[in-house]
Amino acid sequence: MRAQLRYLIRSEQGILGGLSFSAAAWRLGVRDEWIGWSEGTRAARLALIVGNSRFLIVPSVQVKNLASHVLGLASRQLAGDWQRHYGYKPVLIESFVDSSRYPGACYRAANWTDLGMTQGRGRQDRARQGQVGRKQVFVYPLQRNWRKLLTAPPELARLMPSVRAKPPLDWAEEEFGRCRLSERLTQRLMSMARDFWARPMANLPEACGSATKMQAAYRFLANDDVLFETLLQPHYAATEQRISELGEGSVVLVPQDTTSVNYTQLSIEGLGPIGTTADGAQGLHLHSSLAMTVQGVPLGFVDAQCWARDPQTFGKKAQRHALAIEQKESYRWLKSYQAVAAVQSAIHSSLWSVWAIGKRTSMSCLPKRRSSRRDRSYSFVLSTIAKCKTNRRACSRRSRGSRSPAIKSSNCLGRRIVQRARPNWRSALPR
Repeated sequence: MRAQLRYLIRSEQGILGGLSFSAAAWRLGVRDEWIGWSEGTRAARLALIVGNSRFLIVPSVQVKNLASHVLGLASRQLAGDWQRHYGYKPVLIESFVDSSRYPGACYRAANWTDLGMTQGRGRQDRARQGQVGRKQVFVYPLQRNWRKLLTAPPELARLMPSVRAKPPLDWAEEEFGRCRLSERLTQRLMSMARDFWARPMANLPEACGSATKMQAAYRFLANDDVLFETLLQPHYAATEQRISELGEGSVVLVPQDTTSVNYTQLSIEGLGPIGTTADGAQGLHLHSSLAMTVQGVPLGFVDAQCWARDPQTFGKKAQRHALAIEQKESYRWLKSYQAVAAVQSAIHSSLWSVWAIGKRTSMSCLPKRRSSRRDRSYSFVLSTIAKCKTNRRACSRRSRGSRSPAIKSSNCLGRRIVQRARPNWRSALPR
């Protein structure tokens, strides 16, 4: 049975009417075009839309503005009730009005948005005959960031490393051969990877080498199933496989940081501000976590996140204290840390997650079990980082005090390194 909530409209004179909310329509052309989501995202996020399937005011009740007032009350109460019953909050309500019988004035008065007309197809109209009457589509957002929540790419389950029946043909198959795409799209992805490896500084037409391959590459990038996270999942699994092959007790560093990609000179949709002003430089932000050995040999990415800032919410720092941590941009640091923890839980190496935030670097270890070997690796990592010279300047900054007694700090390479340690590791911290 589909999710559903029903309300009765009561007053001192008795019941005046009722409302019913249920699951949204599976496909709706004007709505899907207005939201701007892909097929995969629509299938994953459709539950966040609720349909106002029934709305009735008793014909004998003649009260001015009653219908729009009831819609306002219901829209403010629905999200909380839906979460209590089904465990999540919807972000958008949709409704259909038969324009041949009703003008839909109450929805307009309640600030609902009129998206247009349906195609006149019912749920069972697989032959596209359009035998159902066309209706007016109205929507009402329940959250300010509704579009961001609905168009966010779906989170895929982590792809686990596996033992191959036969070794991969080359590096492209090793990195992308297990991509969760069709066989044809996976082959195209590996072909594009080989082309860009052969000519890393070339643009797409130059790298492809022929008009046929160039058109195929553009079709690949325009496919709704080709998502950022989908392409990286097999690479994450390959990275985890390389880490596990280092052996018991190996130490792996996983630094993470955020960078911006400037596309100001290009006419591209979906960009956001990357500078200090909303109408300044435009581009994307990329937050990545790269696994490497203590000798500096890269093993691959453990996590990567790409996004564009919303120009409408740019510069509203005063609201950050009222937002949950999951709604803040800084939450991406925690997601990367969680990705490192997920990899470490499946292997026997000590992964050190290094956070480079401005001029401050914090480092934490994710040991699988306590042992003297982990204590020795802790000291080894500290000494290794201390010997590196990233900026060729001797550290001369004064160590600042820590807010927490469980956190000690020291100066290294002109940066502050914060070691977050378990109580039984405090003896290994630098004094």
